[in-house]
Amino acid sequence: MGENMAPPKKKTVPAPPVSTPQSSAFSLRLPDQLRQVAQGCAESTGVSLNGLVCIALADYLTSRGYRVHSKQ
Repeated sequence: MGENMAPPKKKTVPAPPVSTPQSSAFSLRLPDQLRQVAQGCAESTGVSLNGLVCIALADYLTSRGYRVHSKQ
């Protein structure tokens, strides 16, 4: 074999696509008392207030027949 042969090029394999849920932000005004109770509930269950609101909204919509989770 020749001395000036270049090493074979390595093939790069693209990473599989990562499915990340899309999200957006919006302001939500809550009465002080409701926020205090919700914040306490969130802390006692180990989730953020945002997480608690997402869970509560998903439960509400699901109970009324809306599909909130897409199948991937």
